[in-house]
Order: sequence, then C-alpha cells, then structure tokens
Amino acid sequence: MAKTNSIQQMRRSLSEMSAIMYNIYVDWFVSERPVTESEHIACDMYRMMLFKAKSIWLMSEGVTITPRQKDVIKDPSTIYPVLRSMYEMLFLFRCIFASSKNDVERELLLKLWKIRGNNNLTELSQVNIHSSSD
Repeated sequence: MAKTNSIQQMRRSLSEMSAIMYNIYVDWFVSERPVTESEHIACDMYRMMLFKAKSIWLMSEGVTITPRQKDVIKDPSTIYPVLRSMYEMLFLFRCIFASSKNDVERELLLKLWKIRGNNNLTELSQVNIHSSSD
C-alpha cells in the first residue's frame, strides 16, 4: 500500500511540476520569442525537460505487454534513466543559463559545452564498429 501511495504522490507532484513548467515556458519563450542562438538552446533544453517530466509521468502508469493482459506492469527501473537524464539536463541548464553572472560567461559556458559535445561526436565517429572477424 505504501508503494502505491508513493507512486500516486510522485504522479501528483509530476503533474503539478509539469503544469508550472508549461506556464513558465509559455510566458518565457512563446510570448517573448527567443532571438539569439543561446536563447534558442535554452528554449530547447527547457522543452526537453518538460517532455521528460511528462514521459516519467506516463511511464509511472505502467505498461501492458499483450493486448489481453489484465493488469499493468510498473517498472521503476525504466523510469530511472529518464529521471537521471532530466536531472543532468536541469543541472546543465542551471549552470549555463541560471548561474552565469553575465552574457559573456553564459556564452563562454555554452561554447565550452558545444566543444565538448563535438569532441564526443568526433570520438564516436572514430570507434571501429566492425568486429575483428569482418
């Protein structure tokens, strides 16, 4: 019973958080229309966090594997990776857009983040995906 209550509480909290995040999104990004590249990136990151919150909420309902299955399977282990990626996105968003002291620092942090991402893509493209027997 306690597990059911905690899932219901999590779903309620996610629903409330999603509504607040959506209102902020509409007030901040839709009415003011992002202009600069960094504003567009901030908008995209924020929207991804909003969708991840909604995904977590939907995943907490559980899933059915077959059409004739009467009960749903609730699997918290499928929620954890989405929750972690949302937390990581929130951390990056805060570091780049909320904690920076001025526009110069924000642009520098954003460029460093982009460089690191490009380095990861370069390293990934150099990985040999063929087995040694090919």
